[in-house]
Amino acid sequence: MYLSRIDLCFTAVQLGETRKLTVLTHLTDRPSAPCSVVSQSPKGEMLEMPVEMIPQGYEVLFTPTEKGDHKLKVNFANQELPDSPFTAKVDAVDVSSVVVKGLEKRKYRLD
Repeated sequence: MYLSRIDLCFTAVQLGETRKLTVLTHLTDRPSAPCSVVSQSPKGEMLEMPVEMIPQGYEVLFTPTEKGDHKLKVNFANQELPDSPFTAKVDAVDVSSVVVKGLEKRKYRLD
């Protein structure tokens, strides 16, 4: 069956970062069959994500707005992919140690 030859490629995502997800369908016998991706946030909110056809299959832009595990349900040719839903771990960046230099107050002496 053609579903066994589809790959979903993505890695962990930072909170607020936009990540491009790719559903590779070009090696299947129906590479342009309908594809859909639904994201479920840690709070259970569901969002159907827009998909764009590319030569290798489909692309989806994923921008998480809350940290935690997000579930991504992927359907291709009206069938859910094996191992779907996929889990994307989303973490916030710890900025507590970031220091900005160069904006300190300076005393100027006018002669």
